[in-house]
Amino acid sequence: MTSTDSQTECPLPEPLVRAQRGTLLAVDDRARNVELLQTTLGAEGYEVIPATSGAQALDCVALKVPDLILLDVMMPEMDGFEVCRRLKSDPRTADVAVIFLSAAGDKESIIRGIESGGVDYVTKPFTRAELLARVNTHVTLKHLLDRNRSLLQARHRLVAEEIEDMKRPLRAIAHNLGELARCIPHGANGAGRLLTETLTLANDALGHLSRELLGWGSDASHESSTEFPVSSAQLVELIGKWYLSARRRRIEFKMGRLGKDVSIACHLSPLTYLVDLLMASAVNTSNSGDVIEVRLHVAKGKVVVSIAHSTPVHEDRTYEEGEMGWLEPSALDLQLTQETERLGGSLRLGTHPGGRKQMILALPLHEQPFLPSNA
Repeated sequence: MTSTDSQTECPLPEPLVRAQRGTLLAVDDRARNVELLQTTLGAEGYEVIPATSGAQALDCVALKVPDLILLDVMMPEMDGFEVCRRLKSDPRTADVAVIFLSAAGDKESIIRGIESGGVDYVTKPFTRAELLARVNTHVTLKHLLDRNRSLLQARHRLVAEEIEDMKRPLRAIAHNLGELARCIPHGANGAGRLLTETLTLANDALGHLSRELLGWGSDASHESSTEFPVSSAQLVELIGKWYLSARRRRIEFKMGRLGKDVSIACHLSPLTYLVDLLMASAVNTSNSGDVIEVRLHVAKGKVVVSIAHSTPVHEDRTYEEGEMGWLEPSALDLQLTQETERLGGSLRLGTHPGGRKQMILALPLHEQPFLPSNA
């Protein structure tokens, strides 16, 4: 593999979150299938709410919004696609991830599922390992997004408290100036007029400061969405969050980094979501003793990230696209591709002769060199 920058091993930061269990809604018109999902996922620590029709599923989410919905496609009266569309049209459930479960595995059905709002599509019959990998991936992402949202809300509250602390002495100054202005006769050596003008300026400054700080506090909650460009060091940190998640599963995690920092032409928030999707997929589909190896290089105006995982191989190399056998995309793969294209990048998924699965993510470089915030 050719590269314009050498690889150097880097220390990996600890992850920000740990995988957590959650509440699932299992929807299938066959009660036996629902019971199977309850048994399989309940044994893994999930709370599974059963529903045997689309109408019953909508009633369930009205009472309690789950972390994830497992939705059968072919059901009488209201099929899974229609249920999903209704869920996505309701602000309370619009963000809940939906995984379709169906015996129809043709590409047209998969695309229809994604277009109706699903995040994944699992074809029946499926294995226990496959089901758990998909569920764990999307529940982990849900907890990541919830945690980031909580952190931003906490930050906004902290900013509001700091603003109030700053306004308190300013209000006292304005009050004292007003008292002084009333004590001095109007026109006495111009002192009264001067104090009145100073009081007006102080009140104007107080109002301006409040507006600016409140505006900054509001913008801070959207900082990760608007931060542009992203440095390759930030990209490495996003990937490195998954180190301990892999190690807890006894999966070996190797990662290199670029010899120098470069900037990537995308925003931080959608890049974070895409990286979490990729790494959750790699971790949750790997087994104990497997290896996840991440390499980065720059080529043809892009930062290329190669994520190889699954069966260990002895060759110390990453295969190029031409040497790989490309896989027929799954529903999750289609979602990953869509998220990548929104960032102006490309994604290829396949296997190479050594037996490992490999994902190659290419993101456009920013034209200007990345400058640290304190530069």
